[in-house]
Amino acid sequence: MKNIVFHLLFILISMYGQAQKQAIEPCDSVSQLVKKYFNERNSEGLYNLGGDVFHSQISEATFRQVCEANLFPFGFLLQLELDTTRESIFHYKAVFAYGTLGFLMSLDKTNKIETFLFKDYTNEKSGNGAAATAIHY
Repeated sequence: MKNIVFHLLFILISMYGQAQKQAIEPCDSVSQLVKKYFNERNSEGLYNLGGDVFHSQISEATFRQVCEANLFPFGFLLQLELDTTRESIFHYKAVFAYGTLGFLMSLDKTNKIETFLFKDYTNEKSGNGAAATAIHY
């Protein structure tokens, strides 16, 4: 009986791991496109990665202004490192030439961006919730 329970538990854990991997792959692909368009300073390309929900929250003109005034001044996006995933939102550490921010992103059912947010970086892996905003000029 214990052997059967162990095998069922193993199968469930394996299925959960596979489901998480399938959820992470599209987000990793989109995050690499975010990095590419960001480094090209291509706000239109970034905006076009968004889905209907994203587009309903912000116009392309406003998004362009936000990028030019608030995001692009951080310089090149050097690294996006996945910290955690909570409630279908992927939390990244975004390392720029002139600072480090947290980047939150989620995708809709068509793998278009639904959530797109840069904020103060909080080390999600450490579990202590310490915020770290490093801006280098």
